[in-house]
Amino acid sequence: MTVNDNAPKSHTADSFFLLVDKPSGCTSFDVVAKIRRQYAIKSVGHSGTLDPLATGLLLIAVGKNATRLLEYFTGADKEYLAEIQLGTATTTDDSEGETIAVADIGRLESVTPQGITHAVSCLTGEISQVPSAFSAIKVDGKRAYDLARKGKDVKLPARKVTIYDFTIQNTAHNTITAKVSCSKGTYIRALARDLGEKLGTFAHITMLHRTKIGNFNIENAGKTLSLEDAIKHVMPVVEVTVDDAKDLSFGRKIRVPDGFMPKSGSNVGVIYDGELVAVSELSDGMLAPKKVLRVSH
Repeated sequence: MTVNDNAPKSHTADSFFLLVDKPSGCTSFDVVAKIRRQYAIKSVGHSGTLDPLATGLLLIAVGKNATRLLEYFTGADKEYLAEIQLGTATTTDDSEGETIAVADIGRLESVTPQGITHAVSCLTGEISQVPSAFSAIKVDGKRAYDLARKGKDVKLPARKVTIYDFTIQNTAHNTITAKVSCSKGTYIRALARDLGEKLGTFAHITMLHRTKIGNFNIENAGKTLSLEDAIKHVMPVVEVTVDDAKDLSFGRKIRVPDGFMPKSGSNVGVIYDGELVAVSELSDGMLAPKKVLRVSH
């Protein structure tokens, strides 16, 4: 796991973000637990789960102010590299599950490059996807994977997700390597399963590596980001005066500074003296505070 052990422990109110390259075999919660111990702080969270099999980018929030901001990062689009094995279905739609179906040789031999291209095109754009039963989605207050592990018949409703790009990079020995860019809530395991169905066979994930979360890249794993640097990736920011910062801290609206013209209804990060002091919503030329942060001033 790539974590910057020399990361500073003091940004705005001792809060910051970490970009972590998660190894295979551990859960996202394992990463959170390690960082809690490393920084001796309880307020740690992440912007989106990776399965134990998966590797790649996690955005970790450390400190109360950072975790309060996580909602502005959880909706980010994602990018993955995946290996999809044709011919076998598993309980979890990945190689960690038990095999539940195996296609005969004839069905596999009938898969053609043209067929793969057509199947991928059918699974690109806005699609209806049924998540894997072994997912973190809650059913009556319980995680679906907990119910599935107990042998319960878990039926999850389909949801709309968007596959922006589904590019086949290689095919060999019934294994497809692909790059997928997608919206929040997409399950790549389910995408692999559905690809197999489109091809008239079965399929599951054997490798999954997350390379992007919004504008954050895996190449930046190991870096520490201040709240100010992180928030710039998801919304416009504006510098304000000390009087404006005080008004926001008391829940009062402030007038938008001259020359600052983002779209009405936009969230805006408000910075005073180099520190993020609030997230506000722009409406009718005014900034209304949505979250006011505890800062050092």
